[in-house]
Amino acid sequence: AQHRHALTMVEELMAINAKEPNPAYEEVIDLLATLISKYEDEVFPIPKATPVQVLEHLLGERELSQQQLANAIGISAAHLSNVLSGARDITLEQARKFGQFFGVSPALFLDLE
Repeated sequence: AQHRHALTMVEELMAINAKEPNPAYEEVIDLLATLISKYEDEVFPIPKATPVQVLEHLLGERELSQQQLANAIGISAAHLSNVLSGARDITLEQARKFGQFFGVSPALFLDLE
C-alpha cells in the first residue's frame, strides 16, 4: 500500500511540476524515485539471465534458426547446439561475434560472475 502511495505521490508531483516547474518539487521527486527504486530492487528483484538465455532470446526475437546464426558467425551448427544445450561454454571470440551480429555488448554472452 505504501509503495502504491509513493508512486501516486511521484505522479502527482510530476504533474504539478510540469505545470509550474519548481526545483523543490524536482528534488522531492528525485528523492522519492530513488527510495522507490531501492525498495523495488529489494522486494521485486529481476532475475539475471544466463548468457545462453540471452542468446536464446535473441535467436527467438530475430526468428533465426541455429543454422543461420552458426553460418553468420562462422561456427558449426553442432557446436552452436552444444553451446545452447550447456554442453559447451561460449568463448570470448564467440561472445564478440554474437555481440557484433546482434548489435549488443559481448558481455551479455559471458558469465562474468
